[in-house]
Amino acid sequence: MGEFPIDEDSMDVTAAEGSAKKPVEVKVEQDDELQDWMSESQVEISPEAVNIDSLPIVQNQKGENVVEFYWLDAYEDYFKKPGVVHLFGKVKAPGTSLYVSCCVIVQNVPRHIFLLPRPLHLDKKTNLPTEQPVTLKDVYEEFSAVAQKHRIEEFKAKPCMKKYAFDKPNVPHEAEYLEVLYPAHFPELPGDLSGKTFTCAFGTKTSSLESVLINQRLMGPSWLELRNPSTPRAPTSWCTVEVQ
Repeated sequence: MGEFPIDEDSMDVTAAEGSAKKPVEVKVEQDDELQDWMSESQVEISPEAVNIDSLPIVQNQKGENVVEFYWLDAYEDYFKKPGVVHLFGKVKAPGTSLYVSCCVIVQNVPRHIFLLPRPLHLDKKTNLPTEQPVTLKDVYEEFSAVAQKHRIEEFKAKPCMKKYAFDKPNVPHEAEYLEVLYPAHFPELPGDLSGKTFTCAFGTKTSSLESVLINQRLMGPSWLELRNPSTPRAPTSWCTVEVQ
């Protein structure tokens, strides 16, 4: 995974909170409840037997209507469907105590990059620092030219404060960046991108799958809450239930 500033933004899929515990002595015992869950999860119900109009909606602690989804795996077709991530796991079948396979389609995941402004403009001829300070407006204007050169027809940008946790030289621990988002179907930018007003760009090679995993802090199989779920027009997997 590429290096980029820590991103604290959230999306429509959130992971259930957990807490770390001190190492303890583990004694393996028979867990009837876990055995029942595992055996039930192996029973598949045909898509025709599941009423898609009655998804297992529950209320979370904030009073929001969500679908509880146990995430197991994720997949992205980087070349055929950029910006689309498929999450695979289990949901509880409506009206039963069984768990069935489920595919969650996360669409329109944008490319997400961060431009680190230079302290001073670089001279266009000598490429040496001038005495003119750089503003975020200067960075925005230069990136507009870069986007046009790389056939990026639309993008959004805003200032943000980010922290840096790696060892790349001349990158401050915390600084103001220009955060840029643009649709994933447009070309990715070079990893060594820099300009007269910005020293480097972070996240140019970050895939949609990596972006979802990092932004949602998905470190492994866990329960997720799906907000504003709907069913796709046509199935894209062999799962019993599909949600987008």
